[in-house]
Amino acid sequence: MAAFLNLIGEDGLDLFNSFSLTDEEAAILKIVKEKFDEYCCPKKNVIFERFKFNSIIQKQGQSFDTFLTDLRKAIKTTEYRDQDHMIRDRIVIGIFKKYTQKRLLRESDLTLDTAIKVCRAVEASKSQCKMLQSEAISVSAVRKEKDYHVCGCRM
Repeated sequence: MAAFLNLIGEDGLDLFNSFSLTDEEAAILKIVKEKFDEYCCPKKNVIFERFKFNSIIQKQGQSFDTFLTDLRKAIKTTEYRDQDHMIRDRIVIGIFKKYTQKRLLRESDLTLDTAIKVCRAVEASKSQCKMLQSEAISVSAVRKEKDYHVCGCRM
């Protein structure tokens, strides 16, 4: 304990002395550390953290994986017991594409894993369709041969 008190410096020692600890408690590093944690770490407002989590929606142009990462980061501070169900529900409620939302709502026993697979598959197929459409446009840009009546040449 003496080494700890030596390491925390003068300001830390002043703070330590301000704690209401018995002599027995002051000798136990775990209890002293808890007191410092209480002082240094602000208490979180669980209701506000849940409000922030439940307000997350996928933005236009945002990839599904980025949306999922935002949800996974935000849920850590909510203290929800069943985090997988909450993330699954936020995906269904907050997904940007209504087609995907309808597809998810059709599943009667939707799990988080299934929701993730469906969303990734829909996003991948949309991306592949865009690629195919752009290839079709570039193929249709090939020009036809023209006949020149004056000289009878084809170009």
